[in-house]
Amino acid sequence: MATAPASEPLLLDAADGDEILANATDIFGYIDGDFKNWGADEKGNATKMAPVDVYEMVKDGTYRTLFGSFNNDFDKLCLTQAQIKNFCVKHRDWLRTGGYATFFAFKLKGKRFVAGVYFSSADKLRVYVYKFGYGRVWHAGHALRFVIPQLAEA
Repeated sequence: MATAPASEPLLLDAADGDEILANATDIFGYIDGDFKNWGADEKGNATKMAPVDVYEMVKDGTYRTLFGSFNNDFDKLCLTQAQIKNFCVKHRDWLRTGGYATFFAFKLKGKRFVAGVYFSSADKLRVYVYKFGYGRVWHAGHALRFVIPQLAEA
């Protein structure tokens, strides 16, 4: 992965954990129904202000290999859904454009997920949920982005 350098730190606001992506119709024009189907629609923990880094793919890989290139401890790679929503609002300019994704890892009740945020052709955001074990190989040529808590660096 190559870091996308920021001129200033990218900070996420403190959050109470009550916001979930499945209900975030205020910022997403489309929300994947699998958030509810897979039980990925529950509140998370409260969080403090947190710095994050944005990376772009430079090598093909699955979620397991791509996220694992940062840290093998999945818990250190996760954001809460409230933090993911906050990033999409506060740092919208850092989301990948051109129909390509920005990915965020999150965990609920021991289940591992990845949220994929895309811009639609109407400049609205769409959010999808994937199971972490999903075996698709994502191609580096698309320069997909990953948002990772700063402390997650190996």
